[in-house]
Amino acid sequence: MIKKIIITESQYNKIIKPLIKEGDYHIVLDEVLDNLNKNYEMVTAIVKDYHDYNEQPRFKVKADDSIIEAKDILDYFKYSYHGVCGEEFLKQVIDDWYHGRIKDGMLSKNITLK
Repeated sequence: MIKKIIITESQYNKIIKPLIKEGDYHIVLDEVLDNLNKNYEMVTAIVKDYHDYNEQPRFKVKADDSIIEAKDILDYFKYSYHGVCGEEFLKQVIDDWYHGRIKDGMLSKNITLK
């Protein structure tokens, strides 16, 4: 038999949030998010796709105002976080960060570090 426990938001903040923040997963997630927030901005670029012009997500590098794709950030992060986390984790972090889907330190999909 499955039992459910219902807790209030204040109880959640006191009990669950500290437990979530203690693991390696969240330490790495916070580090990647901090890197994204410090060095990149979300922008939408008009890109010619075959015969049409479409809006596509892009990233602006704060250091030199250049516009890059998510693949470029992924390649850089794969090099920077080699051995710490896998490509699927980094893809999910970048996608969720761009679309604002990271809530309470949790990604929209359950992806392991490696």
